[in-house]
Amino acid sequence: MRDNFHLSPLYPLGSVVRLIDNTLGVVSHHESEDTQRVGVLVFHDLNDKTPCTIKRLEIENAREQIAEGVNPENFKRELEGFLQHLFSPD
Repeated sequence: MRDNFHLSPLYPLGSVVRLIDNTLGVVSHHESEDTQRVGVLVFHDLNDKTPCTIKRLEIENAREQIAEGVNPENFKRELEGFLQHLFSPD
C-alpha cells in the first residue's frame, strides 16, 4: 500500500514563500518523487525592501530552507514588479 501513496507538495507550484534569509520567492517546480525538493525563483529582499537580481534556487529540503508560505496579497506590489520584469520584452 505504501508504494501507491503519493504525498502532495508542501508548497504547491506558484506559491509565494519567504526563505530563511528573508527573501521572497515563487515555487517554480518540484522533483516528481521528492516533495521536499523544490525550485524557487527568488525576486525580493525583505531586509532591504528592494527587488533583487532574480535567481533560481534548487532547494534540497524545503522544511529547512523555506521559513513559511506567505499570502501573495501582502506582497502584491513586489509580485507585480517581479512578473512585469519576468515577462517584459527586453
